[in-house]
Amino acid sequence: MALLEDHSAAFILRVWCEPDRGARPGLVWRGSIEHVPSGRRVFFHQAGAIVAFVQPYIDSLLGGEPPPSS
Repeated sequence: MALLEDHSAAFILRVWCEPDRGARPGLVWRGSIEHVPSGRRVFFHQAGAIVAFVQPYIDSLLGGEPPPSS
């Protein structure tokens, strides 16, 4: 089991919609993603932020630089 844990990353992804407070009435999607082991979490309103958050952890698993700690 240790081998799997050494080459995996766990994240919690939450998405929800809320009223748009801008010029357009309607709903907008919001979300948060959390890296489970570190507890680091970011909030987002565009899906590209999910990849931007996860990518450093994947790169680290592949032998790259460690992800940010805060």
